[in-house]
Amino acid sequence: MSKTVKVLALLMIVWLIGSSAYAAPWWGGRERQKDPGKQLARRLKLTPAQQEQFKSAREKLEKENKPLFDKIKERSEKLRTEMGKDQPDQRAIEQSIKEINGWRTEIELKRVNSLLALKASLTPEQRQEYLKMMQPKRFGRGSRK
Repeated sequence: MSKTVKVLALLMIVWLIGSSAYAAPWWGGRERQKDPGKQLARRLKLTPAQQEQFKSAREKLEKENKPLFDKIKERSEKLRTEMGKDQPDQRAIEQSIKEINGWRTEIELKRVNSLLALKASLTPEQRQEYLKMMQPKRFGRGSRK
């Protein structure tokens, strides 16, 4: 593989990592949903106590993940700088990618653990609706199997 192709491939990886680093840590992007808690509360018919539990869990998760998102942003900037050099250090690039992926994994595990804990507080009917919400969205006409 030529050096140019390798550099282009790494730039694409950096772009993907950098752009996904700003994704919202909770129920989808914030631009897409102004208040995801309201939509969730409505669809699951959450009680006021459950709504408060979900809200505090989301706030706690955001607070815990903020330092990780800051690290990802900082490391992504260093990665872009390294990639922009005439003679980039491939080991430094690989190390940065590994660190970023480690922090992203940590964020995802925290998110999943939080969702599992919240799911345990749902009634059987709410769990059924939650499972429907978590199904992949289908696009186009009809369902394809």
